[in-house]
Amino acid sequence: MPKVSFPFTFFSRIYGINKRSETPCHLTLANLSSSSKTFKICCDKNDGFAKYLWHQQESSILELFDLKTLVYLTPDSDQVLDQVTTDHVYVIGGLVDDSVKKHSTLSFALRSEEHTSE
Repeated sequence: MPKVSFPFTFFSRIYGINKRSETPCHLTLANLSSSSKTFKICCDKNDGFAKYLWHQQESSILELFDLKTLVYLTPDSDQVLDQVTTDHVYVIGGLVDDSVKKHSTLSFALRSEEHTSE
């Protein structure tokens, strides 16, 4: 079972990398309600978390984006990402893949008939 603080560490690391990037991307956190336990833990760990510059959505990525544009980034994929384009949405599956259940993101993407890359 992952540590309760893991989502905060993961979100903060991604946010920090993006903020320092010369070409930052738009970040969207899907399935994250302001009333959820995860959100509250993140806010408890960092007073500014609720003000991070990203899009926070309660909806799933499957509801937010055109399925044909989704590319699931997972270490379990046999496809290597060699180019990032602005016409795709890249989904980081680290919250699931770092837990006990390996291949979760890859399995979800394959069931959804979505593209994957490592």
